[in-house]
Order: sequence, then C-alpha cells, then structure tokens
Amino acid sequence: MASRPGRRVAIVAGLRTPFVKAGTSFKDLSALELGKQVVAELVQRAEIPARAIDQIVFGTVIPSVQLPNIAREVGLSERQLYRRCVDEIGYGPKHLVRVLRLQRLLRLARRLPDAGLAALAAAAGYADQAHMSRECRVLASLTPARLVRSQRHLLP
Repeated sequence: MASRPGRRVAIVAGLRTPFVKAGTSFKDLSALELGKQVVAELVQRAEIPARAIDQIVFGTVIPSVQLPNIAREVGLSERQLYRRCVDEIGYGPKHLVRVLRLQRLLRLARRLPDAGLAALAAAAGYADQAHMSRECRVLASLTPARLVRSQRHLLP
C-alpha cells in the first residue's frame, strides 16, 4: 500500500500478547517490549535494511472491552468496578475506555503528522474509521478530520 509516491507501508497484524506471554520466557515483557522484539525479528527475517524504515507505529485493539472482562482483569466485581470509577472520575469504565481511546488518537495525531485517518483509527484502537468518526462526534462534537487538524496545528 503506497502512502506517498515511492514510499511503502506494511501493516502487520496478529500479535496476541496474552497467549505469547502466558507461561513462557516472555511473561515479564510489556506488550511494547514484546512488540519491539517481534518487529526486530520480522525486519531481520525480511532482510530489510534499517535505513529503509522511517517509522514504526504500534496499535492495540481490545476485541471485547466489556465490564465483566475489565472487572475480572482488575480483580473486582462488576458493581465494585463501576462504583469505583464513578467515585474517582465521574463516569463508568466503559465511558472511560472511550475517552482514553480518543486521547490516544489525539496523541497519535500529534506524533504522526503524515498519517491518514484510517491509519490513525487502527493505531488508536478503533474497529474502523466509521467507529472513530462516531466516537469523535459523540465525545468531542467534531469530525475526526477537524479534531486531527486541531492537534496537528499544535505542532511546532
């Protein structure tokens, strides 16, 4: 897939860190550290010279961000998790996930000024560009294009 004339982009998907880390020598690595190792191995096996790589973007997509799954991960009941979220931040965990994903989109927009909306949506953890568009309109009352442009305007 071409991003600009003469430039290529590779999208690699399928790294499932919980399964790779469970009971293996990788168990103490963060998802980012594990991702770095996977990319380094991929680049080495593909015999891609390091100078040919301008940037690498890692994205995370959680397929099922549901209250029971989050509660189980943090060791609380659903009701306890909901109450703690409301007490601490003023809204429930599901809304928190949406806000954090939007904040990740804004950070990526500033760090990756040449990235398109579809690439930003994938890297930020949205299911697709339409999902990102709906979330931007609901949470920020702006289209993704205007929101991203506003963040890029902040660049030096």
